[in-house]
This record gives sequence, structure tokens and C-alpha cells, in this order.
Amino acid sequence: MATRPTGIKRTMTEVADETTLVLEGVGRVSRQVVISGPLSVIRYIGDVFLVLTEAVAGIRETDLITHIRQWFLLGVQTFPIAGTTVGLSSAVFAYYTVMSLKNYGASGLVGGIVAITVVRETGPLIAGIMLTARAGSSIAAELGAMRASEQIDALRVMGLSPVRYLASSRILACTLMLPVLTVLSDLMGVAAGGLVASSNGVSTQQYITSIRNALHHSGSDIFEGLYKAMVFGCIVGVIGCNEGLNSTGGAAGVGSSTIRAVVLSLALIFLADLLITFTTNGGLAL
Repeated sequence: MATRPTGIKRTMTEVADETTLVLEGVGRVSRQVVISGPLSVIRYIGDVFLVLTEAVAGIRETDLITHIRQWFLLGVQTFPIAGTTVGLSSAVFAYYTVMSLKNYGASGLVGGIVAITVVRETGPLIAGIMLTARAGSSIAAELGAMRASEQIDALRVMGLSPVRYLASSRILACTLMLPVLTVLSDLMGVAAGGLVASSNGVSTQQYITSIRNALHHSGSDIFEGLYKAMVFGCIVGVIGCNEGLNSTGGAAGVGSSTIRAVVLSLALIFLADLLITFTTNGGLAL
């Protein structure tokens, strides 16, 4: 019987070994995804819940001056960018809407469409995104730097809770100030939409009348937007504080924590937006 050359035998053995190593690697990764992945998610949810509950308990322990300072830093200073982005997006939306409705002779309805869209969706959503970009990243970076410089450990040594001392005022500021930002941004969005509509043949009286007819007289549209804003603000504050307080790895870890805070906050904001929209409007129509 003819025998294979030694070189070919060695090559086939190496291929078999490499295949085995690849399969073992795939198995380890699959095990981590299937087992460690859900456990990590559950652990992270638990950490966030603990931060939230301890922060709520520490609100009364924080002095009023600290709360006002955080309201100004995280809320008031975010308004220019939030109001500008909502106004610009509303102007673009109003332009496309009025141009489309002109084809059907219904351009007078643009005010109601813009108002409902801004008040219930784009106002709180874009304001939440801007709060994440400016305040959420700032919270994670600031607390992460304090963790890297061992200031967080120093608070624990002194018997102080870092969550109550540092996170309570920041979470409360995000939760309370985002609805305020949303109201102001809604006004700028509706006003910008009105300017675009008036420049395309829609009178101011038509625009205002359309808004009055479209928005529910009970104010449910406005309340839905404000409820979304409160939830979005709480998400931004809690995620930013949790990532900052648990930052590891020095300066590089601060950057990673800031990135995670922004990405997770944005993902959770869109998820919360979806859930709130479906639950407050009767869910999906199947």
C-alpha cells in the first residue's frame, strides 16, 4: 500500500490542530455570550437600580445650593443647543410637510402636524439626546476622574456615600430639568415651524388654528411629552453616575466610561420612547 509523504501528513495534522483550536474558541465565545452575557446584563441592571434607590434616599441630605448649582450646570446650560436643534429639525419637518400638503390643498393643517410631532416626539427625544451629549458625558467624565484620583475612595473612608454625596443632585437635576428644556424646546420648534409655514403661504391664523384643533384639549399630548422627558432625564442621570462611579483603569478608563454612558443612555432613551409611546397609545394594532 502506498504511503503519504511525511510533509503531507504533517500539514494535515497542523490543519486538524488549527481546526480544533478554532472550534474551541467558538465554543468559549458562545458560552460567554449565552451564559455570561445575560448574567452581566442582570448584574448591570442591579447596579443601576441600587444607584437609583440610594440616590433617591440621599436627595434630602443634599443642600439646596448644590441642587441649584446642578440645575444650572446640567439644565440651563444645555438649553441653547437643545432649543436650537429642536427648532432646526422642526423647521425642516414643517417645510417638507407644507410642501407635501400643498399637493392636496391641505397646507393649512401643517400647524397641527408640526405641533403634535414636536410636543409628543421630537421635542423630548432631541432634548434628551442633547442632554446625553452634554450633561451625561460630563457626569460620567467628572465622576470617573474623581474615581481615578481616588476622591471616591476618600469619601468612603470618611464614611460618606459617594452616591448620596455626588449622584443624588445630578440625577435629580437631569430628571427635573429635562421637562423644562422640553417645554422651551417645544416652543422654539413650533415657532420655527410657523416661520417656515408662513414663508410658504400659510397664514399665522391658519397655523395657530390648526394647532388648537390638533392638540387634545385635556393636554394629554403635552403631558405625554413631559412624561417622556422625565424618564429620559432619569436615564441620563443614573447611567452617567453609575458609569462614572464604577470607572476603572485610570485616564483611559474615564474615556471608556464616558463612551459607555453616552451609548447606553441613547439606546435606553430610544427603547423607553418606544415603550412609552405604545403603552400610552393603546399598543400595537395587530
